[in-house]
Amino acid sequence: MRVAIVGGGKVGYYLVKTLLERNHTVILIEKDPGRARKIAEETGIVVINGDGSSLQDLKDAEVDQADVLTVVTGKDQDNLISAQIARGDFHVPRVIARVNNPKNEIVFQRLGLHSTVNSTGIISNLIEAEATTKAMKTIFTFHRGAMTLVEVTLKKDSPVTNHSVEEIAPGLPENCVLISVLRGEDIIFPRGDTMLQENDALIAVTAVHNQELLERALLGSVNK
Repeated sequence: MRVAIVGGGKVGYYLVKTLLERNHTVILIEKDPGRARKIAEETGIVVINGDGSSLQDLKDAEVDQADVLTVVTGKDQDNLISAQIARGDFHVPRVIARVNNPKNEIVFQRLGLHSTVNSTGIISNLIEAEATTKAMKTIFTFHRGAMTLVEVTLKKDSPVTNHSVEEIAPGLPENCVLISVLRGEDIIFPRGDTMLQENDALIAVTAVHNQELLERALLGSVNK
């Protein structure tokens, strides 16, 4: 896969190294001439010393041939401009933009940039997932906030404990899929005959508006 990256800071640098380790073709656009030269010498990739929001610099980087362009500078306004040019002028199939300020994420999405990475939001969700006392933990949301990945641990008196996946399926809400069962150190990919046990941690994907219904189906009263 051919990947174009805008921004050679810490995020961009480690992204370059990771993608190269996975045998992808990478080209980088970096404003700072010293950093651009250093990354080129260290990694051997083509590095354009330029501005990712410049039409000419993006053209020099041949982003029109990229399968993916990811914009990871520390400035949201630059990321937004680069991403829009890549989509509108160069028709890059997949554009991923870093969002530094969580408040700007909705701006990106309203302008049609739905593949965004908000590290602050991701870390916040992880903290809440670890620290929450709620029975159902939200791991992260996706698809423009419409879907969510959740985790719930079954209790002895949970209505689905000691029942098979096939038995509980009719009682689950629409747009809900049971992804895996974490049992001790084991990860189980559930089938119809998989029996659910006390202390199983269930990982599921559900529509956000059905999250409470899913919790009730798996645990009974949402106040437990």
